[in-house]
Amino acid sequence: MKTKEEFADIAGARVLLDTNIIMLKEGSKKDVAGFVAKFCLQNDVRICDTVFYELLRNLNRKRFSERHADLHALTQGKCITEHTKKVKALFQRLWILYLYIYRNNLEEFITRHFDDVWIIAAGLSEG
Repeated sequence: MKTKEEFADIAGARVLLDTNIIMLKEGSKKDVAGFVAKFCLQNDVRICDTVFYELLRNLNRKRFSERHADLHALTQGKCITEHTKKVKALFQRLWILYLYIYRNNLEEFITRHFDDVWIIAAGLSEG
C-alpha cells in the first residue's frame, strides 16, 4: 500500500475510490480528511455503490448524513451505480472467471469477498 506522500504525487488520474483509500489510518482524522479532499481535487474521482455501503453502514442517522455529504462532495456526485446493465454484466463475467480460477478449490471460491468483484465491475464499466 502506498504512503500518503506517494498518493499525494498522483494527479490527473481517473480514480475509483475504494474503502481502504478513504480510511487511511495515518495522522489525525482532520489530516486524513484534508489529504483525501486534496487527492480528489487533483484527480477525476468516482465512487461506486459498494464503497458507499461499506463506508456508511452501521452509522447513526447524523453520522450517515455527514459522511454521505462528504463523499458526495469529494466525488462531485460521480457515483457508479451497480444497477446498470453494463456493471451487472461485468460482475457476472468476473464471477464466472473467479469460479473458473477456483474450480479446483471451491472452498477458497466460497470465501471470496464478492463486494470487491462489484467494485472491480464498476471500475471496468468506466474504463
